[in-house]
Amino acid sequence: MYPSLEESRPIPAARRTRVKVSRALCLPLLFGVLSFSACQPEMPTPSAAPMQALSQQQDAELTRLERQAQIRPNDTRLALRGLLDKSAAGSLERLQIETARARLVAVLHDDAFNSALESDLAQWPDNPQSVAAHLLLLSIRADRLQEHGQMLEAHKLLEPLSRHEIDLNVVPLRLQFLTQTMLSRIDFALGRADESVAWAISSLSVADKMNESWRRATALSKLAAAYFGAQQLDRATDAAAQALREANKDPDPALLYEVYNTMGIVLQDPERNQDATNKALHYAELTANDNLIAQAHGNEADMLLDRHRYQDAIAHAETAIALSRRTGNLSQESVATHNMGLAKMALGRLQEGEQDVNHALEMSRSLGVDHYTASLLNEYGMALEKAGEPAKAIAAFHQYRQLIDQILREDSRKLVLEAQERFDAEQRAKAIELLNRDNALKNEQLRSSRLKLKLWIALGACIAVSMGLVASGYRRVHRTNQALATTNEALKIQAERDPLTGLANRRHFQSAIKALTQGGKLNGSLFLIDIDHFKRINDRFGHAAGDSVLVEVAQRIRAALRAEDLVVRWGGEEFLIVVASHDLTQAQVLAQRLLDLIGGTRVQHENRSIGVTASIGFACLPLAPFDLSLNWERAIDMVDTAMYLAKAHGRNKAYGVQALSAGDEAALVDIVAHLETAWQDQQVRLIALQGPPSWHEPQEVPA
Repeated sequence: MYPSLEESRPIPAARRTRVKVSRALCLPLLFGVLSFSACQPEMPTPSAAPMQALSQQQDAELTRLERQAQIRPNDTRLALRGLLDKSAAGSLERLQIETARARLVAVLHDDAFNSALESDLAQWPDNPQSVAAHLLLLSIRADRLQEHGQMLEAHKLLEPLSRHEIDLNVVPLRLQFLTQTMLSRIDFALGRADESVAWAISSLSVADKMNESWRRATALSKLAAAYFGAQQLDRATDAAAQALREANKDPDPALLYEVYNTMGIVLQDPERNQDATNKALHYAELTANDNLIAQAHGNEADMLLDRHRYQDAIAHAETAIALSRRTGNLSQESVATHNMGLAKMALGRLQEGEQDVNHALEMSRSLGVDHYTASLLNEYGMALEKAGEPAKAIAAFHQYRQLIDQILREDSRKLVLEAQERFDAEQRAKAIELLNRDNALKNEQLRSSRLKLKLWIALGACIAVSMGLVASGYRRVHRTNQALATTNEALKIQAERDPLTGLANRRHFQSAIKALTQGGKLNGSLFLIDIDHFKRINDRFGHAAGDSVLVEVAQRIRAALRAEDLVVRWGGEEFLIVVASHDLTQAQVLAQRLLDLIGGTRVQHENRSIGVTASIGFACLPLAPFDLSLNWERAIDMVDTAMYLAKAHGRNKAYGVQALSAGDEAALVDIVAHLETAWQDQQVRLIALQGPPSWHEPQEVPA
């Protein structure tokens, strides 16, 4: 199926969302360990030559091989190799065969096959098919990038298509379908729901032109998931129903597996959802494809885990693990092992379950996909919290936060670099425009000078004309500079604001924090706020409701502060506050007010009323009793640990560091790493505040 919108957020989704990513591809989510160049060579110049059609027999044979790629990949590879050997180099027939072979990249995981395919396309001759061949090469590289979770890089490779720089008249329909469905999936993962829907609709249009029911079913399945991510739930359900109708016109097990897999996500009714998941497993088994069967068992285990059927979840996870090991699919093995560990922990088999989860984390880290590893750590922390292990839960949450901070910094760096590239391009364009205007002005001045030499009689008039041209040029340059300054300021504001909540983002924080530090040390009060059970809010009410909660909580936080206080959207559902005052009493009052404002009134979204609470960690710096000063990174680590301590002790609380028996940073780091134990040993004094009497789970009541 498709990723949920949770994956588009800086904070990775929890287990259910993660499994939906696996379903999004309608293949196992395979994070390979392949090494390849993602460099993007220059796009060849499109040829105006019209595309020639394949014979009906050739097209039917390629379609048959495309459809069986998931079920019998090795047979398909051999058959396509035979067709390739008979085709002429650089021909349209060869391009179509290579497009069909590209479908095997995510199934075979064969380095030699992938390298040979890329090499064939990289050496394509300069002919009418060269643009399409280059696009296919980029799509293969993008497919492998997204397997590694590098969605921004994958999207960048396909930008010539997304920017409409390629004439689709020179791209065969088979390749259009492949690239458009891929862009829909990538945009979805990046949180660009509207673009994802648009590409899914485009792929459906291509499927209609090809007049193939199985392609229409595939496109409609992807469209259903895209609508689901865009929170158009009725349309998602309708598209899924249409996909099933189209699939039944020309069914095969792999196609029906994909459609029912999508229905298992978009259908909101628990019974229908479970029925679709069970049917997906049935059709996966009919394919006899171990990868699909392993994925289906993993999805079944995930569903059973959500329904607290832990023993059944373990049985399906064990089957998924065995199949994943047989196929060498480390990603699927990691998912299944993690789910099995969570189920064991829920059954009270804590030590055994922790071993499974830690093994899953090792596999995940070896894959090098940090978003996925962070998701596992977050789920592990919640499971430890439920198991009554607050100290271990805090340690898991702390690792999760460190990894998330690393991911956010890297994503922010990439976005800033892209924004800077666009800005530099605009500046170069403006500089060229100014230079052209300056050259025109000089030409006019030279022309005026020549006229003056030839026409002494018109000397006064020539001088007037010259002065007028100079003045006009000066005004133009002045207006251009003003526009450039305005653009620069607008870009700066846009780059430093969170588009959803309107609060400052981390980039703004990096510059603003300098005014609140002395000698690199933070001087003031620091608060870190995390909305409780935000994942459950998204799962139960949808991501549009989750966005409403974020906006409302941001407004409530802003209402508790003064205009000069700094408030930052720190992560997906986290907010950071820096107040210049370091008075502990005032900080305690503010923390209590924040708890009351956030949790005292339900958030209204459409016809729903959603209960929301938050957990808060805070401290005043320098720290008592030794007036220990900290840099802002160390201070955030400390309040982050205090915040997770509040979560581990029931949530809807605020824990503030009142005093800490450390005279230097080294001693502080040791105490913070074991904050729960240090609190019990009286090495640290904490202020514990309780939020308003409320709910432990997000609930819905009539608005």
